[in-house]
Amino acid sequence: PTSNNALGATCGPTSRRPPARGPAAPPAMATRDLTTMSVLDESALTTNMRAMLDDGVIYARSGQLLISLNPFRPLALYNEETLLEYRTAPNPASLQPHIYGVAAEAHARLIDRGRSQTIIISGESGTGKTENAKYVMQYLASTVIPKDAAQAAQASEGGALGLLSSFFSSKPSNVASGSTSLHERLLRSNPLLEAFGCARTAHNANSSRYGKFIELRFGRTGKLSECRLTTYLLEKSRVVSHGSAERSYTALYALCAGASRAERSTLSLAPSSAAEAFVYLQPCALRAGEDDSATMATVRDAFERLGVGA
Repeated sequence: PTSNNALGATCGPTSRRPPARGPAAPPAMATRDLTTMSVLDESALTTNMRAMLDDGVIYARSGQLLISLNPFRPLALYNEETLLEYRTAPNPASLQPHIYGVAAEAHARLIDRGRSQTIIISGESGTGKTENAKYVMQYLASTVIPKDAAQAAQASEGGALGLLSSFFSSKPSNVASGSTSLHERLLRSNPLLEAFGCARTAHNANSSRYGKFIELRFGRTGKLSECRLTTYLLEKSRVVSHGSAERSYTALYALCAGASRAERSTLSLAPSSAAEAFVYLQPCALRAGEDDSATMATVRDAFERLGVGA
């Protein structure tokens, strides 16, 4: 009753409104823990996010919520050393906010509580959902290496460099078709999803044009044992129609640029057929950082690792 009366005194019709507050002053230093901010409104949050981005920081935490910014430039945040830091930490939540930390906490709770965990990645187009989902899968796939082995390697004289190298390599390999391990097949599914489900839009060079639900199952020891992927709402109309500054699906341009003579013969493509020859693939101009031939090599390698024949 006391708290109800106090609430009524503060918010009732006869109470005086609090004085209007002006724009939040820029923080002296960007904070990565939003719960420590004395004022948390749109202006203060935007100011803090801008200061973070200026410092090359893209992750902030608000309780269990991780806020991610897209820097639109490469950052050295996703490497073997960083992943191992979160894999071996007694309490990942005590480390700086990072997408690896979200995956680490979910995996730890899965093992400790024996209950399924859910990670929801949402945001507008171009905010980095596809990339963050990829790094979550990368971390969870690394659980095939026991934590004690990771800790021992990290404590060794030479460090843990090389222990997780296969989780960061995107180069084609000489692995026999279908003989790749489960975690490698999981990671190699990403290039296929991006090639056949992503396209350039006016705001995003690699925009997912579909939704996906990824289900990963783990054994009692926390080791990855099964994975299942469900896709839905693919934008089929993009195959025949897209904006003047956009492209159709990446796989189509990759095929035209990097298909071998044998593949062209099988698909009835002329030896010199380029994307420019097809009306539905206009425009075809590449942007900085795009390489359709390299994409085709990556897609071909992914098919081989997954045991998918020509």
